Amino acid sequence: MARRLWKYAGARGLTSATEDGETPTNAAGMASRQHMLSVIVKPGSKKPGFSMEGDSLVLRVRARAIEGAANAECLRAVAARFGVAPSSVELLRGIRGRRKLFRVTTTA
Repeated sequence: MARRLWKYAGARGLTSATEDGETPTNAAGMASRQHMLSVIVKPGSKKPGFSMEGDSLVLRVRARAIEGAANAECLRAVAARFGVAPSSVELLRGIRGRRKLFRVTTTA
């Protein structure tokens, strides 16, 4: 298996590729891509959605940051934005903070 490399892809964040340039595949043998998305979350917002504030991508969610409700809503919002199932979105960093790093796996 080839070593995975990460490269910057502009506003889409980081995308992965393999050392030999081949597209990674998932367990079903379909081509897949992984996107890294860094957001600042604002829980308890009246108007949910994505926006830009300076150089940062901001995600506003209605749910309060109580017992993981805001994290769950963030996962659903990121999945809807990318058009994938919520199971394809993984929270890598920021479980207890406002700055979060998500990995989104999409099929090519």
